[in-house]
Amino acid sequence: MARRKGGTWYIAGVNTAPTAVTIPAGLIPATARKAQIVRDAADGSLQTTEVALPAPEPLSVQLPENGGFIAVLE
Repeated sequence: MARRKGGTWYIAGVNTAPTAVTIPAGLIPATARKAQIVRDAADGSLQTTEVALPAPEPLSVQLPENGGFIAVLE
């Protein structure tokens, strides 16, 4: 699921099996310079990561079983 407010995009996802979720480069706005990602870690805690988006590249998030994430692209 994705939502936009102004120039900020919010992208979220959930899963049932351990997997890597990839957001294709074509779906990442050209104006986005960073992504803040909050995801479930394997131990059940929340992990927050900030990633620079210097060029149009896919963004990958590794999720554990029954995990989820939200990415804020600015």
